[in-house]
Amino acid sequence: MTATPGKMQGRQQAGFLLEMLLALRMELWGRNEGGCPRSTLANRQRALMTLWQARCPRVFCDAALDRDIETWIGSAFTHAQAGRCANAALDLKRAYLLVCCVIAGKPSPAAAAMREPPAR
Repeated sequence: MTATPGKMQGRQQAGFLLEMLLALRMELWGRNEGGCPRSTLANRQRALMTLWQARCPRVFCDAALDRDIETWIGSAFTHAQAGRCANAALDLKRAYLLVCCVIAGKPSPAAAAMREPPAR
């Protein structure tokens, strides 16, 4: 994953975002409760949020859905920092599925259920 957000176009960038979400989800899912080293987690968060902030407005054009995706990503990192890797992985899955809906251009009924903000 060496591409930079500024050089990618719309759906290519969204696909890269999906890859990052999936890779991080699998990394966290494979860990025992206790978490990821803080420096590793901070690097992953910085990389993911840099890509997210550079998202293409032509693809990500629903502000409410974008906010929901960002909320799930934020919740995932909150869980991961607290050592709750399984919860973090589930929140990343929700963000991943919402990004899939954005790429498809058709929010599904299941997406509406996932848009519910995480309980804190």
